[in-house]
Amino acid sequence: MTAPDTTDRVGKPADDHPLKVARTRARVSRSDLAALSGVSLETIGRIERRSHRPQRSTLLALAIALNVAPSSLEDVGDAE
Repeated sequence: MTAPDTTDRVGKPADDHPLKVARTRARVSRSDLAALSGVSLETIGRIERRSHRPQRSTLLALAIALNVAPSSLEDVGDAE
């Protein structure tokens, strides 16, 4: 018996945070995203690891830097 497939259509683990998925698709490093968005490298890492729940203003800054809709960066687990 084989383990169930836990990857999405682009071959990324299905449980990656939407920020990491968007950043990877845009081919932007964490450090470049930090410079583009004004959000610290540490905060970006904590968001991607789901150890920090970002404020809407943080998601907006990241979305602008990645040229995506802010709602696309919201994690299902981040719902209020």
